[in-house]
Amino acid sequence: SAFEWYRAGARSAALGNAGITFTGAGSLFHNPAGLAGADRLTIILSSESRFLIKELSVVAGGLVIPSKAGTTGLSQILFSAGVYHTGRTTVAFAKRLGERISAAVAFDLLSERFPEQGRASVALTAESGLQVRCNAQWMAALWVFHPVPFKARRGNHSIPSIFRGGTSCRLNKELSLLTEVEYR
Repeated sequence: SAFEWYRAGARSAALGNAGITFTGAGSLFHNPAGLAGADRLTIILSSESRFLIKELSVVAGGLVIPSKAGTTGLSQILFSAGVYHTGRTTVAFAKRLGERISAAVAFDLLSERFPEQGRASVALTAESGLQVRCNAQWMAALWVFHPVPFKARRGNHSIPSIFRGGTSCRLNKELSLLTEVEYR
């Protein structure tokens, strides 16, 4: 698949793009269920130049708004490779379902523009997430992107369904062990 799911943030990059068990505002780009753990209004900005080449840059921004009803997250990620551009704008809502479970639903507007196109191709899709805190140290999570049974088209590429599952174990304040598997 030519479709790449761009993630943002140094923490995720340092962990091999693992992040579906992140909680709080840092989960905005990984698994929206973790937003239920956000406790204050947060603005996130991230920029990365792959291989220190400005034409291969990923720029991301987000806003996390907690309320009594749940937490809302707004984000945008833009990737540019010279004249090729792709972007994802996301609106997410997360809520705690009891003491141990958090769930979320999000809607994504994807755009892609090749050099030969006058305008970007766009597609609307969804994602959802679930996090279960087993105890103070262990958490399990599931994240699903584009769960619809049909293949939406974006430009000349189909959008794959992506399923990610994983766990995290907090061994102490400084050390956590994360595992994730992904299926496309």
